[in-house]
Parts: sequence; structure tokens; C-alpha cells
Amino acid sequence: MKRAISSRGAISKIAQEENEEAEKSEESDESMVSGGSLEEYLGDLLAALRAQYINYQTSHWIAKGDCFYSEHLMFQRLYGSVTDQIDTLAEKLICFKDEPSVDMCSQTEKIHLLCKKWADIDCPLERGLESEKFVQKLIEEAYEEITKSKEMTLGLDDFLMATANSHEENMYLLKRSLKKIK
Repeated sequence: MKRAISSRGAISKIAQEENEEAEKSEESDESMVSGGSLEEYLGDLLAALRAQYINYQTSHWIAKGDCFYSEHLMFQRLYGSVTDQIDTLAEKLICFKDEPSVDMCSQTEKIHLLCKKWADIDCPLERGLESEKFVQKLIEEAYEEITKSKEMTLGLDDFLMATANSHEENMYLLKRSLKKIK
């Protein structure tokens, strides 16, 4: 039996659903995003960005076919775009809530769950697009809930908006590449 992650964040919801699937042997269609604290929202976003980095770097390495070189370069651009976001978000988390927000064990469990979930999608472009939709959903919910809780700072607001904008650009690149192969 799989161990659930202790926080109540979005990725914890995936772990909970995975446990339920194992027990019931059926898939759940419930939403993956659930309520939580500033630390949980941003911790889930950090793990999602780190999982995206792994996904994009792996796709960069395994690119093949007629569009090999363009996809190879695009995935390099995508994983490169996430690197600074990961570092900035981790530093903001430590500033707001101290070290437990970036705990390696908690982060790697969440990263593993997302990588495993996205690995079910065979096409690297579609997998990337699915990860982008998930990250956008996390950013939107985090933004709304942190604003509602009055914990939003100008710097955090700017970071979340800029990150959402960057990931919309990533979605554009992935969608255009998908149209080329279809």
C-alpha cells in the first residue's frame, strides 16, 4: 500500500487518489487541486515545476523522428525556462515559512507522483501540454487562495503572474509543435 503525503495540497490529492485506486482498482476523476495554506500551495507548485523540469529534460534527451532537432531544442528551452522559477520559488518559500517548505523527502514524493502520472502520456508534446495545464491550475488556485488569505505580497504576486505568463508561452510552443506533427 502506498503512503499518503502529509500535507493537504494538490499533489497530496494525487497520492490520495492513487491509494484509493489501488484499493478499489478503479480510476478517480476528481479534481487534483484542493485547499491548503500558503506553504502547501507554493510547495505543490515547487514540486510541479521540479517534475516539469525532469519531464522536459527527459523529453529533450529522447527526442527523435522527423522533428528531432526542433523538438530537442524546444525541450531544452522549456526545461531551461523552469530552472530560475524553481530557485526563486524555493527561496520565497523559505522566506515565508522556513526550511520545511522545501523538505527534500516531501518534495521528492510529490515529484515522483507527478512524473508517474505524466509518464502515462506517450507523446512528449502532449505530456508537456498536460503538465502546463496542471501548473496553470496550481498557479491560479494558489493566487486566488493566497490573495483571499491576505498573505499575498507584491513580490509573490509578481512572481506568480510572471510564472503564469511564462507557462502560457510554453503552452503555445507545445501546441504549435503538436500541429506540425498532426
